[in-house]
Amino acid sequence: MERVIEAVYQDKVIKPLEEVDLEENERIRVAIIKLGAEEGRESYPLFGAFPQLREITEREIEEGKRIWERGLEKQIRILEE
Repeated sequence: MERVIEAVYQDKVIKPLEEVDLEENERIRVAIIKLGAEEGRESYPLFGAFPQLREITEREIEEGKRIWERGLEKQIRILEE
């Protein structure tokens, strides 16, 4: 299960701002993304226009970058011929 939620850091503990379905002592991976200056608004500008972007994982973003770069490299090779 992958899910993006908001949390707050207090007293050296990360505290979710919504209910999470986890077992006691279950290990999870946490990515820390600081919110922008405006409360509740991420620093990624497209999140406001496209809320579904919040569901995209870092792994999916990296894969998209790799695909884009391969396509760009192919186009450069074609232009150089």
